[in-house]
Amino acid sequence: MERLIECSHIELSNLIDKSDEICLTTSDKKNAHFTHDLIRMIFAFRAKKDKAIYSSKMAVCVKELYPSEYYQRMEYELNSGNDRNSYIMASLALLQDFRLREKNISHNSARSFTSINPLYNSYIEVMEKAFEKYYTQKYFDVIKILEKIEPILPVELLAEKDLLLSLVLTKTLNQMDRIKALEILKPYRLISSVNNEFDLWLRIMMTYMTSSIHLGQRNEALHIEKELYIQLSSKLGYDDNAIKYINILRRRSNAIHDCNISKEYMRSSVDYFANMNCKEIYPVQYFLCLNNYIGVLCQCGDFGEAGEYAILLQHFIMHHRDIQYPRMEIFVNNYLLALLFSNKISTEKCLEIYNNTFGNNLRDNADQVFLLCNLSVLYMRMHKYESAYKILDNLYNNINFNNDNEAMYAISIRINLAIALAYISQTDKAKNILNDCLENLQSANYKIYIEQKILLLIEFIDKNSFQDHIDVEDSLFNECSFYQDNSWKFFGKTFHYSLLFYWSDL
Repeated sequence: MERLIECSHIELSNLIDKSDEICLTTSDKKNAHFTHDLIRMIFAFRAKKDKAIYSSKMAVCVKELYPSEYYQRMEYELNSGNDRNSYIMASLALLQDFRLREKNISHNSARSFTSINPLYNSYIEVMEKAFEKYYTQKYFDVIKILEKIEPILPVELLAEKDLLLSLVLTKTLNQMDRIKALEILKPYRLISSVNNEFDLWLRIMMTYMTSSIHLGQRNEALHIEKELYIQLSSKLGYDDNAIKYINILRRRSNAIHDCNISKEYMRSSVDYFANMNCKEIYPVQYFLCLNNYIGVLCQCGDFGEAGEYAILLQHFIMHHRDIQYPRMEIFVNNYLLALLFSNKISTEKCLEIYNNTFGNNLRDNADQVFLLCNLSVLYMRMHKYESAYKILDNLYNNINFNNDNEAMYAISIRINLAIALAYISQTDKAKNILNDCLENLQSANYKIYIEQKILLLIEFIDKNSFQDHIDVEDSLFNECSFYQDNSWKFFGKTFHYSLLFYWSDL
């Protein structure tokens, strides 16, 4: 209001007091309302006499107050006569629909408007195809499609393209792609680089944060997380989306923190989105958060609780079958591991479901590494060591381990391969692989647990424990009595299990 009528806060308060006195408005400390719809209509009619000026000022206000309300902002830009900004807002609104896989009531009008201009029409068509491929996990197709976009569009739209490209690059198995994913987003480090579009900048920086973790840059990720919390907390008083984004940030920052901190963050997010299921987007957010919470509970050694929540999430999915959930293999993986750890499913049944669900359907992306490692563990639990060895040896020989940036992939492959080798009596090779793993733990999450685990495995190999004991699943935990905190219940398992998380989604 101060911006609209260009007055100070005191002057505005005096005006509202006077309008209250003559019953035009009624107000409290935070809000002022017209006393009747007819009065509101009269003032709206008066405002339309200066429609362009009024709409131009409103566009500025809504940009700051509700930055993600792109359809509303498009209307104000149109009414102010600013064609360029109108095209940008219409495009951002449509991209939001593609990203969330839903159609706003104003979707068709925005699409009709952008179709008038060949530059924007072509951009929207390319981005729509790219998002379709992204959600079917055809990531290399997305990269090829995005190459068609020329750098002659407004920076906001180029940033949206770069954000999608960065998300795609983090999901490939190519190490240089992971580095490129971060480099692409560096030009948008300051909000001014995207013309102060807060919603866009926030999504870019959350992706920058998780991309930093992929490259072992934890301090940088922590710095970004702190900056985002400061920015979001300053908006809690007026932007309804701020609390939503805080809870999304809690879910995504699970990539940075250990399970004990993440458990508290995730619990808050699960509770928030569970209470907001009446809105269309929130069931998806609830699904993403609860999946991550199940994974965190497993890492914290709370297997019984993880199993209960896994069943709860399965029932939730069954009751919301019409929703398109992203990357369902992540849920299936965590669901099965939670049931396995809580003794709600046998290894044989778990392996059967795993094979039936994935079989030959595993896609060529980073998640595949973890899924195959878990598949190999299930084979070893069933004493099918040769089957496990073939899977792990293939991964070991086809993934580049020349640096420490992707420690979590290398750890999963190396530890399980070493165990498979120990079972088939190739102990020297097993120990060499474990020693290589020890030398590359600098950026690994849960380094202290994994280091202890590797040292114990080497000790077990020296004692021929893998030949003497067919089932050694909990042997490490039992052996290392001085280190038995709750998380050691998970990390102290002989095999190395990989839980998957939704860090980059939405």
